[in-house]
Amino acid sequence: MGRKKSGYLQRKEAESRIEQKATYIAVRSTYLQFMADTASITLNNFGWGTERIDNFLIEWGKVYDMFLEALTTNPEADYLRDKLDERVKQICKPEFYKPFDERYKYVEEMRY
Repeated sequence: MGRKKSGYLQRKEAESRIEQKATYIAVRSTYLQFMADTASITLNNFGWGTERIDNFLIEWGKVYDMFLEALTTNPEADYLRDKLDERVKQICKPEFYKPFDERYKYVEEMRY
């Protein structure tokens, strides 16, 4: 049998996990805001007005939430990856389309 960890060590490990999660959330939130800001500026550069950009950001948030699990290894991820790929393939010109695995080379592969 393995040795039981001391209460102190267990608390330190729990604190470390909490700190890592907080850092992840902070980084993710920062990048999401940056993406929204730069998308808004880009759309405005194409002549979009405030209301149209606001509507875009609302819809973008819905689509983001719909496909976020595709970046995990959860059971539904495979299905969502396929659906995401289908939509991107419909939208992109063939010469610009790349399959999910090429676009997201740092996302963990599904294992069955």
